[in-house]
Amino acid sequence: MKKIIVIGAGHGGMQAAEVLAEGGFDVTVYEKNDIEHLSRDRWDTIETAVFEELDIPVPEGTFKDGCCAFTAPFSDKQLVLDLPEEKRDWTVDRRVLAAQLADKAINAGAEFIFEKTVERLVFDNTGVIGVVVDGKEIPCDLVIDASGVFSPFRASLPERFRVTKQPDKEDVFYTWDAFLTSNPDIKYPDYYGFLMHLKYKGEKCVAWCVEEFEDKCAAFIGKAGGMSKEEFDRLFAELKKDYPFMGDKILRGGKFQNIPIRYPLTRMVADGYAAVGDSAFMTIPLIGCGVANALRAGRILGEKIVEEKSVSVETLWHYQVEYYQKIGAPCFLIDCVKRFLLNANNDELKYLFESDIISNDELSGILNGKISFVSLSELIGKIRKAHKIKGLFGGLFKSVFKGLGAMKTAVSIPKEYNPLKIAKWQLKLEETMK
Repeated sequence: MKKIIVIGAGHGGMQAAEVLAEGGFDVTVYEKNDIEHLSRDRWDTIETAVFEELDIPVPEGTFKDGCCAFTAPFSDKQLVLDLPEEKRDWTVDRRVLAAQLADKAINAGAEFIFEKTVERLVFDNTGVIGVVVDGKEIPCDLVIDASGVFSPFRASLPERFRVTKQPDKEDVFYTWDAFLTSNPDIKYPDYYGFLMHLKYKGEKCVAWCVEEFEDKCAAFIGKAGGMSKEEFDRLFAELKKDYPFMGDKILRGGKFQNIPIRYPLTRMVADGYAAVGDSAFMTIPLIGCGVANALRAGRILGEKIVEEKSVSVETLWHYQVEYYQKIGAPCFLIDCVKRFLLNANNDELKYLFESDIISNDELSGILNGKISFVSLSELIGKIRKAHKIKGLFGGLFKSVFKGLGAMKTAVSIPKEYNPLKIAKWQLKLEETMK
């Protein structure tokens, strides 16, 4: 029986563990935290369809997301995503979902070892052959890395694997979020659900504050490239000015976290190794939400191994191919648009919102990873509007066309494991994204 070790109880890793254990594999999950402290201590919006698609019960306490609006720096114009309730995402307690996924994997036969840290990977001249825990080598046939954006295990892989070791600084959101008390004497402002500030206060930052329940509100601040304590204090003070109903007492959360906001790894697998979730940069590159992507990826990984009865690199490559074709390719376009939005001149970005170059539905689709295409006449109209500001015209459409080119390359991923063809494809894709 093949032995598989999952490092970290991430959503994707646990989904893979369940499928693999049901398929008859010997699966062990090592997690540094206890079962009550899995995942980030926050609520998140997760695509409704994924629960039915993967036969995951909707966790207790989950509720439908409200409508939301987006705004540019120093602009009162709001682009509103106003979906009917049945099409809105679920708002889910991440820890409740994580504990549920752990229970499902355990019931399927996977072993979980909590409060235990994997120290390093073990290699031979072919690839990964085990891990070290408490100073002892534990051999295995496959390691699934679900240890997060700054995975030390991914970083330790040999250069010949051609797996990106660490993300660039600008490709990570350094975030803070918490539930806080709310001031009952100050009425919550009357907009759609919540208002997401893109480039909050003109910085490479996303922020919001929303009244989730009658007696508490949720606040979020995320900045690309890093956020010092002084920067956070300043931005938090600004958020409190904009949302005076926000209280001072933190009820839950209040910790700093790192979230990848970039396109997925161009190499997710190697001999004896597969990355999933944040370890493979599986979030949507602008908003940093990746639970649905990770869950789907974990299911794909598990099913490929069970179907082919193999953990060979050839089988693992089939996992990456399916992920790219079903989920990953649009993330390259979103990544390019993200870079434009975070680096655009604030006046240009304000004009972008107020001129309706991007409609409500188009912006919301980009933010949520759902790409739609416009007709030629609509595109010509957008170009005419954007041409009024030289920087906007050059930056926006250059980023879109660059992203479309990267998407085209991404979906042309070699279908079978051929190191030479894969290296050529990977080089072309990474060169396009520079």
